[in-house]
Amino acid sequence: MRPRTPRTVAQATVLLEHYAELAAAADFVEGVRNVQVATINAQADAELAQIVSTLETIREKLEPWWRSGGSAVAGNRKSAELGGCMIGTRAGKPKLAHGFENDKAAAEALFASPWRKRTLRFSYALDKAATVKLLESGARIGREIAGLGFRVDQSEAFFVERAEQAGTIAP
Repeated sequence: MRPRTPRTVAQATVLLEHYAELAAAADFVEGVRNVQVATINAQADAELAQIVSTLETIREKLEPWWRSGGSAVAGNRKSAELGGCMIGTRAGKPKLAHGFENDKAAAEALFASPWRKRTLRFSYALDKAATVKLLESGARIGREIAGLGFRVDQSEAFFVERAEQAGTIAP
């Protein structure tokens, strides 16, 4: 069915009733899909639970072996192909460590050093919600911010959605 643009309230009402029926049908289909996906996921999780547990146990047994001499099979490399698997070690991403109570204390120590420009970063972020609130307040500060070129921009969007009706069960 290719609907036409309504010209009367009665025509719009008929079109909206059809929209509500189709939206309810779409919700039902989506609900059935969600139940089926949840069932499939539960089945897969049940099958995978033992496999994943065994994989982790094997990994836990292999790591000490690798670290205590098994790595000799790799020669000068950090990994080797063995038994259809790659086994080895890899360096993690370098990260900064310090002995200060927290990062703020560490930053304060660097700020007092001659290396502050090379080790510290300063940034500013526009607090959009606070700025909108000030613009809408009508206060002098809002007018001054508006004078800098700021304004509140609020668009309007058309919507149609199925209304929840009393006494019905939503899918």
